Amino acid sequence: MDEADKLCDCVAIIDHGKIIVLDTSANLKDKIGGDVITIETPNAEKLEVLIRNCDWCGFGKRHDGSLTVTVEHAETKLPGLIEIANANNAEIKSLTINKPTLEDVFLYFTGKTIREHEADPSMQLRMRWRAHR
Repeated sequence: MDEADKLCDCVAIIDHGKIIVLDTSANLKDKIGGDVITIETPNAEKLEVLIRNCDWCGFGKRHDGSLTVTVEHAETKLPGLIEIANANNAEIKSLTINKPTLEDVFLYFTGKTIREHEADPSMQLRMRWRAHR
């Protein structure tokens, strides 16, 4: 994905043989809106529901035992996310903030990570089981 981001003028996100979106790398990342916060938590499902009810949170999606959330100015929103988790007894193991990547774009448009998308069906079941534990 890093190579595509740096070398390609235009990027297509393809899911099940269908082009979902086609644009420049910069425009695709801008469509996500803001920064990406990845929350490692055993309570991803619970936090996902809480995040959907948060008016300043954007896209929230569970994957690989984590929850990915988009927000504007993430560094100012971390205390609010921690407060939401603490008020609802949702443990946070770690938080990371990043600018959107093409991997985030893929997750945003398909609902799956690249690794899950490329995995064989039995591996996909294991990944989903792990994410829902």
